[in-house]
Amino acid sequence: MRKVVLILYLSLLGSCVIGQETNSSPVKWGNAFYLNLSVGESTEFLGKNIHLVSMENNWCLVDVDGVRENLIVARRALPVVVNGIRIFIADNRNVEKLTTDETNPHVHDALTKDALLCLSDASKPLLDNGKFTFPVDRSDGFEWTKAENSHTWAYLRPTRSHEGTDINLNRARGKEIDAIVSIEDGIVHWKADENPNESCLFIESHSSPGVYYIYQHLNRKTVSLKEGDRVKKGQFLAYIWGDWKWGHLHFAVKGQEGVSDYKNRYSTLINCFPQLYELWHGDLKSHTPVRTTGHYHFAKHYWLYGNEQALNGYDEILGYGWNLGRWCTAYTVETSVTNEGNSPDQSAVLRKTIHKNTGMPASNPNNFYDFEVKVSDGEYRVNVKAGNMYAPTWQRIEIENIDSGTYELKAGELKWTGEKRVKISDGKLTIRIYLKDDVTEAGIFEIYFTIAG
Repeated sequence: MRKVVLILYLSLLGSCVIGQETNSSPVKWGNAFYLNLSVGESTEFLGKNIHLVSMENNWCLVDVDGVRENLIVARRALPVVVNGIRIFIADNRNVEKLTTDETNPHVHDALTKDALLCLSDASKPLLDNGKFTFPVDRSDGFEWTKAENSHTWAYLRPTRSHEGTDINLNRARGKEIDAIVSIEDGIVHWKADENPNESCLFIESHSSPGVYYIYQHLNRKTVSLKEGDRVKKGQFLAYIWGDWKWGHLHFAVKGQEGVSDYKNRYSTLINCFPQLYELWHGDLKSHTPVRTTGHYHFAKHYWLYGNEQALNGYDEILGYGWNLGRWCTAYTVETSVTNEGNSPDQSAVLRKTIHKNTGMPASNPNNFYDFEVKVSDGEYRVNVKAGNMYAPTWQRIEIENIDSGTYELKAGELKWTGEKRVKISDGKLTIRIYLKDDVTEAGIFEIYFTIAG
């Protein structure tokens, strides 16, 4: 009976989905459906069989009518079209196991089985641009780098995975520029004043009732909306609040269980990064920049870079990052400060085993870490600063297979390798950091490169 009810429910929504028994009905947002599956379970979508074959760390092997694809949880990744069906993995049990999420214990509650898949017709956009818009106005010249450390389900510390997507608005701190706007038509369910400076808005979707948008860190004095107000797509909501160290919009999408109060707002969240990417670019194609210069910081300089810190695993969205393969569920390296403190002196910390204090510790199968950047071919000048402000380190550094020195440094000691000239012919700059042994830390503080001219 439950299977028949589910089929009828989805048919009424205008999609050809046949699901097996689930703990909750699929969530429809725009042209996509969020559906839970256990490993070994199948569902039917647009006449094709979708089968969750297996799960390894933050990867899921999915079969669509005989065509298989390994998909990473889309914390910052795009959907993949598999045998005509567009799919991304919104969440899985291994990512959930990383953290205890003590402040928001129900943040992963939209995940009721092994994986939460987002399925859609590849011939349609995830969100129709006639009904939806990016939640930050671009008329002041705002540019979204997508490089924030705090994207959806980003690992921040053992007690917290990030609840939504932070959109860096560092240049708008203390200024009334880069306005926050309504992503679509909707109704304000509540406004909460978080402190004397900030407010939070909770808005229900007009096109998908039961889906809610959370806008946090709004400048309280610029919010004039109240409970019950209706908003239109692109309507001004507020400006961002920010101080000397940060300024960003914390944006999240809630997909189930109706209206929450402020304290419980971050429950049953659904991953929205691919939708935001599509609204920003107008499509889901790759727009990865190919660089000829770059300056990557592993320190936490809020006042310069907002919440951007180059700790992430390599992904095609950014075109740079650590090559962490499939062995690291957190898909990020560690920093020298294990909590989310505001110290500006953090550096990337590399050990054989990282994230030991989480539910999913990860052991590097190699005795090195690679940091990679997508670049144009040519000759480059490269410099790397090694060390850690908080602990002694040992590291041997290679820049494009050129030995750039071995550095045994005291706590607080930082040292540049000195500029090296290297030739790139494969479209990728690779900096390799060798480990001394299984316990000694290696530390990286900064990387700079520019094409030789």
